[in-house]
Amino acid sequence: MSQLHSPTTESNPATADALLEIEGLSVSFGGDHGDVQALEGVGFAVRPGEIVALVGESGSGKSVTSLATMGLLPDNARRTSGTIRYRSASGECVDLGALTDQAHRRLRGSELGMIFQEPMTSLNPVLRVGDQLTEAARLHLGLDPRAARARALETLGRVRIPAAERVFATYPHELSGGMRQRVMIAMALMCRPRLLIADEPTTALDVTVQAHILEILRDLQRQFSIGVLFITHDMGVVAEIADRVVVMQAGRVVEQNEVGALFAAPRHPYTRKLLAAVPRLGEMRGTFSPVPFPMPGEPPSEPQPAVDYTQPPLLEVEALQVRFPIRAGWLGRVTREIQAVDRVGLSLWPGETLALVGESGSGKSTLGRSLLRLAPSLDGRVSLDGKRLDELDEAGFRAMRRELQMVFQDPYASLNPRLTVGFSIAEPLLIQRRVASLREALPQVERLLEQVGLSPAHARRYPHEFSGGQRQRIAIARALALSPKLIVADEAVSALDVSVKAQVINLMMALQRRLRLAWLFISHDMAVVERVAHRVAVMQLGRIVEIGPREALFRTPQHPYTRRLLDAVPIADPSQRRGRRLDDEEPRSALFPKGYQRPAPSYREVGERHWVLEDG
Repeated sequence: MSQLHSPTTESNPATADALLEIEGLSVSFGGDHGDVQALEGVGFAVRPGEIVALVGESGSGKSVTSLATMGLLPDNARRTSGTIRYRSASGECVDLGALTDQAHRRLRGSELGMIFQEPMTSLNPVLRVGDQLTEAARLHLGLDPRAARARALETLGRVRIPAAERVFATYPHELSGGMRQRVMIAMALMCRPRLLIADEPTTALDVTVQAHILEILRDLQRQFSIGVLFITHDMGVVAEIADRVVVMQAGRVVEQNEVGALFAAPRHPYTRKLLAAVPRLGEMRGTFSPVPFPMPGEPPSEPQPAVDYTQPPLLEVEALQVRFPIRAGWLGRVTREIQAVDRVGLSLWPGETLALVGESGSGKSTLGRSLLRLAPSLDGRVSLDGKRLDELDEAGFRAMRRELQMVFQDPYASLNPRLTVGFSIAEPLLIQRRVASLREALPQVERLLEQVGLSPAHARRYPHEFSGGQRQRIAIARALALSPKLIVADEAVSALDVSVKAQVINLMMALQRRLRLAWLFISHDMAVVERVAHRVAVMQLGRIVEIGPREALFRTPQHPYTRRLLDAVPIADPSQRRGRRLDDEEPRSALFPKGYQRPAPSYREVGERHWVLEDG
């Protein structure tokens, strides 16, 4: 455990009472070209009633550490050295790495619990929630069906699920993302574990749902004195929930300390880099234009140029409607509709970033996709640079696609894994007949790769050979191929590590400045939005409830929903932790009977270019 005594790392706290103690853990993965060292000499401890945050970027070894602890390493992984000691309920000190699969399985169900990042892939889609909850209690605790049901309903109540009886009888797909994550927590708590490992449990959740989950975990940890190993790359969440922090880089622990001390005086350069890249809500107060993230070793960045609102807008959307039919019964008749976008209007100017924010199901992604006809619109007017897009046939709209492009959330899913990235970038040029062959496209492809900070030699590689941040740069290069005027970025940085996220956002700002691009930036990360946007539009239940200049909307939010979003943002400062009073009701739905027409939205102006929905 030499890394525990390095100048940049506080010594491990006294571990006589440790619930989990990892010492000198090294893990390697076997491959066709030799072994790859995933962990090297990792060591830290978790005590009863303590939340230890394990942080670092993708590839740092966080998840491998958790899998080794739970005995879930894949077949090609092996522990080359070190120990993982767990103090069981009987007081016995158990070496988890030396247990048989059967013995590890017994502990996993009864004393060790785990919450995974994506509940929909962890929950069985063909079993009701109640069946999945009671299985663990019957298997590990020997409860009869009636007692197991009672325990499951009690546990659902503890994780603040309203109408527990109803949720008990539903299937996972019938619940929202936040409710599914609460069910996952309930499953992990069914046997009252002493150690809970939460692997990125809030990464894909909206900011308000994330706040609920963090409060629930904190309350349960206090009630049962559970030791929690909380794995994340979100330093704002760390500041909100952790007692101690363990920072990992390239398979090693580089620093660990009490959360307050680590945030106040980080010692290792990597920790300082992580904290410097964290967007902090309120740090843009008093500025009226976006400013790139400060990067270590670089001079302060200049704000983005001001937008000229006296000229005509580039994009105009009026009364746009998108509805999705819901079929029921044996004949599959349409009985209800999701009013995903309900008479939305907005404008976007050249060189401007308009951020579109809201929770999942608010309609923001559907609105962005409908502009490119990736979601069918029922009614409304969409004009780009003075041309009516909604009146064009498919051939006419295809010609206009060169002006309007999109960057998706998951670049790996949007890039063809069987094509080189060079071909993927060249494909729009070939489709629009800007070039006659790949050979002719190659100079433009290489120039585009250089524009997004990659090497021209990367054109010959495949998507799987790149990191997540590099793949997102490739997706941006592809969107730029036809020199568009407007790019829709749908959660384009939400899945990226904090430092990579800052780099990609700075790249987007640099391209905007150089090419006079307009961005429709769809996101649920309010701290990032504060950094990147000129104006912000807040969506709820298919409608824009507030829209205005970013500074005015963040400083004096007018709509209750906007205030709720801002209040739920975690503050990346442990000294400013605050208790929250959060409701436990399921979010309202935009599901209405077929043909139902909501009253037309009405807005009042509360400031210059700042509008709020009247019924708010």
